[in-house]
Amino acid sequence: MDLRELSLAKRHSRREIHITDAYTVIIREKNLMFGGLGCATWDGGVILARWIDKFSHLFRAKRALELGAGVGVSGIIAAKHTESLCVSDYLPDTVENSKYNFRVNLDEQVMKRVHFRMIDWHAFEGDTSSMKNHFCTKLSHNDAFIEQVWYRCETCFPCVSTGVCEPCYREFHEEHSPLSTPEYSKFRCDCNASHSIKTDFQQNSMEIIFGSELVYSTLSCEALAATVDFFLTDAGVFYQVLQAKREGVGLFCSIMHAKGYQCYVTSVPQAYHENTNTLNWALKGHENYLFYTWKRATSAFPIMHG
Repeated sequence: MDLRELSLAKRHSRREIHITDAYTVIIREKNLMFGGLGCATWDGGVILARWIDKFSHLFRAKRALELGAGVGVSGIIAAKHTESLCVSDYLPDTVENSKYNFRVNLDEQVMKRVHFRMIDWHAFEGDTSSMKNHFCTKLSHNDAFIEQVWYRCETCFPCVSTGVCEPCYREFHEEHSPLSTPEYSKFRCDCNASHSIKTDFQQNSMEIIFGSELVYSTLSCEALAATVDFFLTDAGVFYQVLQAKREGVGLFCSIMHAKGYQCYVTSVPQAYHENTNTLNWALKGHENYLFYTWKRATSAFPIMHG
């Protein structure tokens, strides 16, 4: 990958991703130098999108969570079928870009069922009994004053003593102006829309969790497993597309097994690899990918296959 060429490239580019012969997704990518790896389209995401399109009945009327959404190509396909979809990534710019791509490709009725969140997997390691950074303060702490990041939204609350918590800010105030620099202090969320905060951060609330190339290092395996285990119902399933040779997969499978999950691995048919029109496809052709399914014995969801 030529870093000099990337640094001189424009900040945004448009890419057409062919999911089927009849359906194409329009994706805005950001320059990797500015947006990071999550702002480009990768083969794994396209393969997952094509699989979801083929097996869309599995997602029908389900509560789903996409981890590491990136540009959002697979989530865009899933959103057309789910009851609700939480689209997540770690960096604000990545989530913002994903939200843009969803709006370009989906109509307003579908968008009403989609919510966007920044999720730090490491927040789910250890004791998760008090997830104060992930729930609206008013909902989860009964109007108590607690130490938390808060924002002053001068559009909604001109009074300087009034503040909103980060989940409320992300859901209701992110596009307002002016917003003051966030602080960390003891406060009670005063957001008058807090009663409408979506409950997609509730423990064991997701029937399907999905993502592509989420396992990329042994350093993140514990955190990813903890995140999946926190959100997934006992009868749920975790679907992932990974390159055949990926660091940390063995460790991640061991951690998930210790949590009570069985791992199933199947090969990705050649048709899923064809003409993904991604950056790594253009640079070096296709790599071998595998379908991974994690679920408990209580889950009736099928394993991924072609």
